[in-house]
Amino acid sequence: VRPGTHKEYGDTLRRYVRPVLGPIRLSDVRPVDVQGLYSAMHSAGKGGTVRLTHTLLKDALNQAVKWQYLARNPVHFVDAPKRTPAEKMRPLNPAEVDRFLSATRGTRWGTLLHLLVGTGVRPSEAYGLAGRDIDLTAGTLTVRRALVWLKAEKRFEFNEPKSRAGRRTIPMPRGLVAKVSEHIAARGGVGLDDLVFVTRDGTPARHRTVVKHAFKPTLKRAGLDEATRIYDLRHTHATLLLTQGVHVKIVSERLGHASVAIKPDTYRQVLPTMQQKAAEALDQVLYTGTPEAP
Repeated sequence: VRPGTHKEYGDTLRRYVRPVLGPIRLSDVRPVDVQGLYSAMHSAGKGGTVRLTHTLLKDALNQAVKWQYLARNPVHFVDAPKRTPAEKMRPLNPAEVDRFLSATRGTRWGTLLHLLVGTGVRPSEAYGLAGRDIDLTAGTLTVRRALVWLKAEKRFEFNEPKSRAGRRTIPMPRGLVAKVSEHIAARGGVGLDDLVFVTRDGTPARHRTVVKHAFKPTLKRAGLDEATRIYDLRHTHATLLLTQGVHVKIVSERLGHASVAIKPDTYRQVLPTMQQKAAEALDQVLYTGTPEAP
């Protein structure tokens, strides 16, 4: 895995798993011990981390079974942690999107926030965009890499997409093309290897800085739920497309998924609208202009 991911896994094991399960002999770990760990983490307000912990333990102990250190994996007998309401996505509806984008007017990172809504790219993918990745004539951007800040090592790192689907070219809405063009012109142009989005002193964008000084203040100015996450702009992009009848495969391709990975439970709130559009489409095909039967 990537260095940042490796660190996250190690931190999770060190902070939560080892203090509880560490003293127990591997062959003596029971499902109730794992369930107790999850319960303790939930009580400590670490609901989101519980799901990562579940995945790590399951994979690690699956390996223990393969190496015959264990006869069976105790994690298989524990219910996978569910998302709490606070952890679920909060996509913006069209009216909220309008308020959000209006609230970016005149701000330094406004074009970046427009781009996240208008393309569905991950924030780290937007931070990694260079001049060569933007084609204003064709109105497209190409995702080739992601830029992340490694806090422990105090340095930036470019990561290649995890899959071939992650490296993609995305057509931008015309309004967004104009915004990006204005942004580049305001900077006096952007070279092929220059990052499109940088700080005032020309350094790469740090995710924490963008969230704290751009995204959260924009939510506040727009009067929107401040529990909304910047990653929800990606979900907003997908939701807007789905409710407009765009095929799920196209939406998945824009998001860079390796497969058609849009799950019904993830976008449950848009399904009624999609079902209604489907019924209206059938009505046009089956009944419009058809005389009623006697």
